[in-house]
Amino acid sequence: QYDRFTHRNSEKGAREPARQTTHSAVRRLTQEPMTTVGDYLAARLKEMGVRHVFGVPGDYSLGLCDMLIAGGVRWVGTCNELNAGYAADAYARVNGVGCACVTYGVGGFSILNACGGAYAEQVPLVIVSGSPRMADYSTPDTLPHHALGSNLLAQHAAFSPVTAATVVLLDSESAPGLIDDALRTCVRESLPVLIEVPMDVAQAPCPTGDALALAAATPVTRWDLSLPHDPHACDCAVTLVVSALRRAKRPVLLVGVEVHRRKAQAGVRRLARLVGLPVATTRHGKTAIEEGGTICAGVYGGAMSTAPVRAYVEGADVVLALGAAKTDVDFMTSDIDDTRTLIVRAANGVVHVRGADPGCAEGGAQDDTPGTDVFANVALRPFVDALALALFDHLGDAEDSANATGDKGGRHPGASSHEQKETTWVCADASGPGASEPASTSLLPTPWPGAQVAVAAALENRHKITSGKAHATGTANTLTVSYLAHAITRWVHAQREPVTILAD
Repeated sequence: QYDRFTHRNSEKGAREPARQTTHSAVRRLTQEPMTTVGDYLAARLKEMGVRHVFGVPGDYSLGLCDMLIAGGVRWVGTCNELNAGYAADAYARVNGVGCACVTYGVGGFSILNACGGAYAEQVPLVIVSGSPRMADYSTPDTLPHHALGSNLLAQHAAFSPVTAATVVLLDSESAPGLIDDALRTCVRESLPVLIEVPMDVAQAPCPTGDALALAAATPVTRWDLSLPHDPHACDCAVTLVVSALRRAKRPVLLVGVEVHRRKAQAGVRRLARLVGLPVATTRHGKTAIEEGGTICAGVYGGAMSTAPVRAYVEGADVVLALGAAKTDVDFMTSDIDDTRTLIVRAANGVVHVRGADPGCAEGGAQDDTPGTDVFANVALRPFVDALALALFDHLGDAEDSANATGDKGGRHPGASSHEQKETTWVCADASGPGASEPASTSLLPTPWPGAQVAVAAALENRHKITSGKAHATGTANTLTVSYLAHAITRWVHAQREPVTILAD
């Protein structure tokens, strides 16, 4: 039972204000030396934007659950720990980070499968587990319940392969730093972490020395969340990719789920409009780029794709795959010919450029596949931004050259004016319905028919779904609904900030 607002002073017989448990971490930790480890964890989670925690309480985690609730985080009970893990996973995908709280052993091993799923899907999930007393880890006089024999670190070891960080808070002095390191790793790597808190450590006060003051002076908003990134390797990869795209006649932009996980959607949208190409997504990457309008060509899944999308991707001479790891589910039935297609794959911190001339740029290391350059430690989001900037600079150079020679630009040097007219594609940012993108704003070679067909098919399918109920009422209503859906999607893609549409 908590009285969060007042407590009775037995000596003075007066009621005095009690410690507020919902203050920000910085103010609380600098002014309240008796903050416990559980309080600190709750404050940090709330500072990160976690407003709900999912879980099943147990005797090892009861005190910790109370502290989370008292810290302003709402408890959402589930039928079992596995459900809690999946609910927190979904919450993290929407909110940016999620949290589940379970008890030691039986609760931890129950949620392990959900943690593995979050690891595979690159979801930032924090799993908090209560555990036996601190002394039981070193010299257990009595075997704690739910323990796997005398090895109390068995749960810690089980989670290690499916987490980016696994910490056990065995003392209150180092707890704030370990908590911050784990939470920072969770968000930076976009992967789950496990924080195991012994029941007595959760109740122990945090230290009041320099370590706590340093943690309090560094709010979450000032954490360094950047991934390892080699600017030189990134520049070399960008140079090689720009050179390849300039020579391409049938380029394709393919996007995977990592674009969403690394928050690179805005950069991909800019890149798509610069190169004048619609975006196809893998099945895992569906909705990484907003569906609707003409920027999204549809989902590519090899032989299971629609015919226009498959023709668009597999007919390319350059495939720029961003955040699309080569998984069996996404590419098992793919028929992209590696012998005649230059493939650029940027995923998991590495850029592979297959089929490019190794002498085009320095800094790439040859892998076991002939004709492939590998650029390591290149984070996806900076790479996409650098690529867009390089292409934008090239556009400016091309316009200056066109103005000097009297050429209006916008098409490949080998393309005729007839080909230019045939391959103009519909642009989501054009000034009116069906308006085409001006040639001068398209940086790369003339968009090819496969891109135009894929966009048209995606819009047609989307309009059929949107106006499905209108078919029974006549052609006029169907056209009205179709036009309305097109107008809405065009407006949405013109917005700089995220848009939420509530439909009844």
